[in-house]
Parts: sequence; structure tokens; C-alpha cells
Amino acid sequence: MVSEINGLGGGVLSGLNGPAAGAPSAPPAQINQPPSGLSANVHLTDVGTQLQALTAAVADQLQVDPTRVTDVRQSLTQGTYQIEPQVTADKLIAVENLMGSGH
Repeated sequence: MVSEINGLGGGVLSGLNGPAAGAPSAPPAQINQPPSGLSANVHLTDVGTQLQALTAAVADQLQVDPTRVTDVRQSLTQGTYQIEPQVTADKLIAVENLMGSGH
């Protein structure tokens, strides 16, 4: 996967990777920007690509039901919340299976 980065400018990044002690310094325009007409490319490793895909997949899955949160909170406060051990165990096993625990 290749991500193109255009318009690299000074901003926050300028001076982060300054020259080593005693090394000649170049003008900031030469340090912070690619030569005119060129762009910088970033190549992700397979792990980086997988992480990017997983991040997108998790973001699509994470949804909070505010009504459910309110109901559970109220049940906990009133002491009426009931835990169903079999349902909890089944869900934990399902999560382990999704994560591919290779024990």
C-alpha cells in the first residue's frame, strides 16, 4: 500500500530531525519540502496495512446504544441488574474465537 503525502511544509515538523553536531545545515526549505514537482511516498509493511484495516473494521463495529447504557446504569444503581453466567461465558468465548487466540 502506498500513501502519497503532498505539500510537506515546515510547521510543527521543522527542526525535529535537525543536523547532527558539526554537520552542515541546509536552509529550511531544503529540509522540509521535497524538490519541486515531487511528492513523498510512504510504504506500509504488511503489519501496518493489516493494522490499518483492523482499525477501520473496529471503528465500524463500535456503536454505543445510549438507551441500553442508561438501562444498565439504572439497574446497577437499583441493585436489580442480573448477570447471566452462561450468556457472559458464551460471549467471552466468541470474542476469543474472533481474536484467533492461538494457544
